This record gives sequence, structure tokens and C-alpha cells, in this order.
Amino acid sequence: MDNGRDPIEVDEGVLEKLFAALLEAAARKDALRSWPRERPPELEPPVQARRDADGTLGVFRFFTIVTQDPDPHRQLTADEARARIDGLDDTLAPGDEVGVELPLGRLAAIALADLDGVGAGRTHLLPPRIVEMLGDAALSRAVTARLSSLRGPPPHVPLRRLVTDFGGAAVEWTAVTADPGELIVLIARGDDQRLVVVPCATSAASYAALLRALAPPPPEQSLWRFVESEGAALLCGPEGALWSEPGAAGSGDDPAYQRRLSLEVKSIAVSRDATVYGVARARARLLTWIGNSIIDDREATVGLPVDLPRLFASPWPSDDARARIDDAAASFRARVQARLSALVSAREPQVEDVLGGAAFLRVVARAALAPGSVIAPAGAEPLIIHDAEGADDELCLRVVDVGVLVLSPADDVVRLRTGARDRELFADGALVDGDPEAWSRVAQALGRAIADSDHDLELAFDPDEDDDPDADTVLLSAWLAGLGERDAALLRWPPRVDAAESAAMLHTLLDRFVDPGPPLSGDTDGRAEARRR
Repeated sequence: MDNGRDPIEVDEGVLEKLFAALLEAAARKDALRSWPRERPPELEPPVQARRDADGTLGVFRFFTIVTQDPDPHRQLTADEARARIDGLDDTLAPGDEVGVELPLGRLAAIALADLDGVGAGRTHLLPPRIVEMLGDAALSRAVTARLSSLRGPPPHVPLRRLVTDFGGAAVEWTAVTADPGELIVLIARGDDQRLVVVPCATSAASYAALLRALAPPPPEQSLWRFVESEGAALLCGPEGALWSEPGAAGSGDDPAYQRRLSLEVKSIAVSRDATVYGVARARARLLTWIGNSIIDDREATVGLPVDLPRLFASPWPSDDARARIDDAAASFRARVQARLSALVSAREPQVEDVLGGAAFLRVVARAALAPGSVIAPAGAEPLIIHDAEGADDELCLRVVDVGVLVLSPADDVVRLRTGARDRELFADGALVDGDPEAWSRVAQALGRAIADSDHDLELAFDPDEDDDPDADTVLLSAWLAGLGERDAALLRWPPRVDAAESAAMLHTLLDRFVDPGPPLSGDTDGRAEARRR
């Protein structure tokens, strides 16, 4: 009940007590990542919020020193303690207790989410004594303001959309810290509660940790189930196989001696293994024929990128949605048949040459949506470009914390360097992946980011005609955006051996910086708040 008091009139001692109690409750949640344990989370592990003599606030989690085989939740060896705590000397002995300081931004975000939960009636999130104190509205407002100041303004996190769409009622709340940016998710199923903390800045790498906690099977009447049960037939067409055009084999136009390739997709499974999130597995068979005789038979399981946020939220398609999917599948089959025809004379064509990295399921997921239901690019993360070092014949730009964009205008090559590895996005006048729409949108977004930065420059190309003295010039941003408009970007034959990995990186860029997925219910600007239960 609101007693009408202003927050500045709140007793400072009571406010400090509530503030410390909320941080300590948050610290216990943060410490107990593997709930449930033998005792309730508010009883252990031991944590304490306190201020030093100079007024500096700290929240500490305490560990007991042991000589060997420590319980990671409650114990440390002396060497581990010295590595985690500055200023410890050599006098540590078994049985001593030491405190490890916890990040205040994360604890403040957890405490704020708990406060929101209490406001929504979920009083089980906090000990009764804290819930009782929060009944004082002025005190609640004052402690909320203090926690908000401690956390700082949270960043926009597209990954939260996946959590709220996929987690459903199991997600008690989501919270975001400011520095370093982290997404925190409290998941509850029955008596089992689990806290998952993942970095906002590397959302693609964070999916695995979230799926380990979320992981329920998809509904029976979902788009996910549809692509698993119908995807193989859609990809191969009514005949159950795709055939190349005939190629020369040794006896002119005689059909009995002409060479052909056929592709059969036996099954498609959207993986539930958290370590391969974002990829489906297609089991396919590639046959090489001369006339009516099979001269080579190859079978393999290849990875296909998946548009998971759409698969989670979308129902089994019917009527107009099914018609759009059928049209999109027919267009995609034509591109795969063109790829087969281009490979017909290859010495040892592989299944990966035909389907490696092909984004068939992403095309299907987009086709299932009603026209105009994809939100504007403004809902994605801002794409920030910085300068980076590279070779003399390369232009290198750092794409926030994803990697280094390596541009080679002389050869029309675009790569993304992550660590020591380069993943080609566009090379040899074509795209490594089978989803030209995705490449076009990513190329345009990267081009805009370069144009808006201080790193755009004018490129000069040698004239096509020997008698033309003037070089062709174009801005780097325009050159990159133009690569997304080329018809040749539809396919590249054969793809590189790491085409699937390159395709996954392309779609990581798409999901993060271009297309954050369909809007949530009541969401008008692409940003999602925590779903209330």
C-alpha cells in the first residue's frame, strides 16, 4: 500500500538493510546455478553485502580453504583463492574462509528482476522478510532507484526474443546488465529452478547455454515439426529425387551413355543438441548415373542453417502459408537442380557439394510468415565498424565483437575472420550459401555501416577496355552493397569444404544485425520485455 512518502523520506538505515538483503538474495541465486540443492537457496552458500570503512560497497561469496578436491560451489584450494582474490598472502590454511567479490551489475539486474516479480505477485522469488519490507511502496521505489543506478542502462538484447518465445511459461524473468552486458534468465519447472547467465555481446555463442536450460520438445503442430516431417519431400519434389541435366559421358547424345546426377534427401532433423544449435541435419544420397546404371553412390549427413526464432513461434502451415512454402520450395529446388547440373562432370561429386550450407529451411521459415510480418531492420542490434589491421591487398574492418570483415575488391571476395580462421561469405563471383536473400540483406547492412563510418573510401578499378584511359571508381560501401545485388550470388559450384560453417556465420550476421525475427505479441518496435507468467 502506498503511504504517500517520498523516497527521500525513507529511513536510510532501513533502506540500506533492504538494499543489502536484496543483493545477498541475488548473490545466492547467482551462486546456485545448479538448483535444486539439498537446502533452500536462501540458506546457502554464504554470501554477505557490506561496506568498507571508506563506504565502498561489496558483495562477497565465501569459500572454505581445502588442500585438494574442492567442491567448486563451496571450497577453494589456497592457490585457487590467491588466483581469484587480490592481496592474499601465504598464511592461508585449511579451514580458513575467504570471500570472493561478486559483480555488482549482475546482482543489481537480478535484484531488479526479483522486484518486478514480486510486483507481479510472484512472492516465492524472495525470502518472506524481504517481501514484507517491499510492501512499503516508498521503500520499494527507493531501493529500485538505487539498484537501477548500480546496474546502469541495459543494452538492447535481441537474444531475449528467443528466450521469451521459446522458454514460454518456464521463464520466470529475464534481466540484462549494463557493463559487461549479460542476459540473465531465471527458468523454473516445478521445484527445479535454474539461473543462466550469457554474454549479450556474443549472442550467437550464447544459444547453447540457453538451450541446455530451455530444451523442451517443440509442439506437435509447429513449423519445427513441419520441416522435420515434410522438409525432405519439399526439397526433393513430388518425384522424391532431383535430377541434373544430362552431361557428356562418352557417346554423344545417346541417352544410354549420358551422365546424370540424382539427389535424394531421406530425412531432416532439427537438432536438439545444444552444441549444434542453429543447424539441422539432412541425410542425403547422391547418385551418379550413366544411362540406367549407377556408377557412384555417396551418402552423407550435412548441416542446413535453421531460422529457429521463426520455427519456435510459428504454427504448422496451412492454406496461404502452405502455398507460399510450396512456391519457395519450388524456386529453391530449381537452384539445387542447377547446382547438380553444374557438378555433373565433376570427377567425384559429394553430397556436401550440393547441399553444404544450403539455407532451405530458412527460406521455408520466412515463406511461412504472412507478408509484411517481418519487422523492420531497426529492431536489430546497431552495426558498428572499426578499423583493423590486414595485408596490403586487403581492407579490414572490425565488426564489433563478431570478427574482422576482410574485403578484397580486386577479387570480389568477402570473408569474416574469427580468431585465426577465415570464413568466406562471397567469393568467385558467388555466394557460399543457398540463401541469396540473406546475403543481400547482410551486404546492404554492412555497406550502410561502412558508409556511416569514417572508413569509407573510393576504389579504383582498371578499365575493361584497353583503349579506355579512365579507371572505374566506386565507394567501398557501394561496392559491397552491389555484391548483394548480383545474380551470380545465387550459387557457387562446388562450395568450399567449410561451406556450412560459412553459411552459419552469414546467418549469425543476419540474425544479429539485420533481422531479429518476428515481433512478440504487443511488441511494436522489435524490442521484447520479459514475459510475465
